[in-house]
Amino acid sequence: MTRFSLALLAAVALVAGAPAVPAGAAPHAHAAEVSAPVEHQRDFTLPFAADHVAVHWAGDHDAAVTVAVSLDGASFTEAADAGRDEVGEQRGDGETYGTLVPAEGATAVRVASDRPLGRLSVLALQDGGGPAAAPAATSGPAIILRSGWGADESLRFRGKREIWPPDFRPVEKTVVHHTATTNDYADAAAAQAEIRAIYYYHAVTQGWGDIGYNFLVDRFGHVYEGRHSTDAVAVTGEKDGRIVTAGHAYQRNAGTVGIAVLGTLSAQLPSAAAHDALVGMLAWEVDRHHLDPLDAPTESWPDPGGQLYTNVVNGLEQRFPVVAGHRDVNVGETECPGNAFYPALGALRQDVAAVPRTVSSPDVTRPNIPTLAATVNRAKGKTAVQLSWPDQGDDASGSGMNGWKVFRGVEATPGTDTKLATVAVGTGPAGSTYGYTDTTAKPGVRYAYRIGAFDAAGNWRDSTTVLVTP
Repeated sequence: MTRFSLALLAAVALVAGAPAVPAGAAPHAHAAEVSAPVEHQRDFTLPFAADHVAVHWAGDHDAAVTVAVSLDGASFTEAADAGRDEVGEQRGDGETYGTLVPAEGATAVRVASDRPLGRLSVLALQDGGGPAAAPAATSGPAIILRSGWGADESLRFRGKREIWPPDFRPVEKTVVHHTATTNDYADAAAAQAEIRAIYYYHAVTQGWGDIGYNFLVDRFGHVYEGRHSTDAVAVTGEKDGRIVTAGHAYQRNAGTVGIAVLGTLSAQLPSAAAHDALVGMLAWEVDRHHLDPLDAPTESWPDPGGQLYTNVVNGLEQRFPVVAGHRDVNVGETECPGNAFYPALGALRQDVAAVPRTVSSPDVTRPNIPTLAATVNRAKGKTAVQLSWPDQGDDASGSGMNGWKVFRGVEATPGTDTKLATVAVGTGPAGSTYGYTDTTAKPGVRYAYRIGAFDAAGNWRDSTTVLVTP
């Protein structure tokens, strides 16, 4: 099993507060950081020949930083953009994290920046090799477990304390990524070395305590277990039918399955083998969790369509496809899963939908559109908005009505889109008429209300928006 250790060399300035590998972890490789200010350009000498390097710096997220590597400290490769690690982008610790770069035995790194950086660190990783293991027997697709790709489980701990204990949530969506690393790994052993480097970068350098993805897929079609869940392997990554929360989509991690293709897909599509493996994994997930892989919002009202994602941890709600690209989820914050791959997600969804289901066909029938009415009641000097809507029912093939949500917002400018927030939730069997009284509405304010009805399978349908001025 490969293990990284922090090489405490006099010439290496380690980042203050970086987690250390616990005592007793016999190292088979090295990891170290060299830190210094960068005014315009600076050459960093590494303490050993590195297989991978990455740069990260304090603040200045928008700095244009480039990286070049050298085997001899004299001749450098062409400078390339340092990039941004998509898991590191979520860290929120004031650091800007570049992507991992293959170094192929480099002993020096040249860093250039378009602005002065008070402290930039170069992470150097030297991999000691690991088991190119065969996939393990699970209840689904063939998956190479963490032990198979050489995950050093000691990196998940600080002393005896687990840094990021697993948390399990029901699966609502799947999110497709690319790791924004090299496409040029030669074989399965090299792919696993890439994953070990990503694991260290996420777990130790960024301080997560684990890798940020639930699963990874290499260009040869191998699927790898990512985030640690339990030691049981019957259903990888899950406990009691719930997925372990990973760190792949900012504020949308709970209840989403993050599957990353190993490499950069900005100018090329995944290989055929990677595509097929990705289809198999996605089909397995949607089948077991009764999801419709073709489900996606249409962005039109009064019927936007699409299953509503609700983060049960922070309350965030958003509509995005069941098989989503990362940029569908964190809109405007990332180009992931790459400019070449993203347009192909529609075809990917069709391929996933074509895989025969083995568990059961999901209920994907949404309720009929609720008809919302609003009246203003004034009694004893108090004003309230009374909302009512009849039970419009569910399609005969559906699972029956199960509840509703009331959304409210303030329309400052008539005719403009208004952001609505949930103000009430009701559950229970279908009834003849539902209602809600908003006693917090203020006279003279123009409010927008909308009702969302859902059935027992979680399918949603929204009403039209009603405007009321108490």
